[in-house]
Amino acid sequence: MAALRLAEGRAEFCGVGNVRAVALSPEGVHHQFNGQAGIIGYTLPKPRSRFVDLSDHTTVAVHTDGIDHRWTQTPTPARLTLPPALLAASLTHTHRRRRDDATVLALGPHLGMR
Repeated sequence: MAALRLAEGRAEFCGVGNVRAVALSPEGVHHQFNGQAGIIGYTLPKPRSRFVDLSDHTTVAVHTDGIDHRWTQTPTPARLTLPPALLAASLTHTHRRRRDDATVLALGPHLGMR
């Protein structure tokens, strides 16, 4: 489970379980947040939000563990400049783990976030 709130120049992320948020821009990956350990409906911890400042050209991608997190280690320059919808499709196509369900949500300036 995850919640992402975007506002002018700022993001708030709160997640529990196997979910991750990544802030990236054409310059590279800037921030990564993992969800807190826990299982929704069983061992839910007290939710904790994390905040990060965003530049004008930042996209935030949230994905489940069905997407291999190693894509953030050496993303290609082309991937860093994709519009959010294409970034989500690209991650799902090239980094999906076939043994797990996968969800990707990407939001950024190309969608009028600013």
